[in-house]
Amino acid sequence: MGEQALLIMKTDLFPTTITKHHVPVSEELRSKILDIYNSQKFNTPKPFVLGPTEDVQDLVKYYSDSIEEFLEEVEPNGKATVTDVSLVVLSSGDIIPRDCHLPGQYTAVHYVTFDPSTHQADIYYHPAYDVLRCLGSDDLASGVWVQEGDLIFYPSYLHTSSPEHNASDERITLTFTFIIDAGRESSNQEPSE
Repeated sequence: MGEQALLIMKTDLFPTTITKHHVPVSEELRSKILDIYNSQKFNTPKPFVLGPTEDVQDLVKYYSDSIEEFLEEVEPNGKATVTDVSLVVLSSGDIIPRDCHLPGQYTAVHYVTFDPSTHQADIYYHPAYDVLRCLGSDDLASGVWVQEGDLIFYPSYLHTSSPEHNASDERITLTFTFIIDAGRESSNQEPSE
């Protein structure tokens, strides 16, 4: 994207760290996303979740700097391989039920079109949500305040959902999962020459 993240914020949510970067949405990226959405919106059931088509996969190149920055935090010698990517557009009445993004290692969600005064951000669930709920625990789900341009990184095992979208304008996110190759040989292997 050429523009560096302006803000990095870490939030320890449950026993899991979620990292928020702010990556302004360039007009080029916004235009490409809207072109994909407008060309497919009548061919895709609601809620609109499209991926990983070639056009949607091509959008990941706009995030290479942000991914590299995230890698410096979690695995400095690592290399990220994107395993899945989806363009998600929520219209009035749409909801995304609780789910996780396995088998990815990490998930990133970029809020491309988002108005914090009318839209709701994703909800994150405690990793032991089902067990703790059976035991009567409270505070098992939480959100992170976001604005347009925020890019959220979190472990893919963490379940998330999108609450019912009640705004008249659409909420657009790009979600991708990736794995990190640490670039090191296993301790039980002979070193390569």
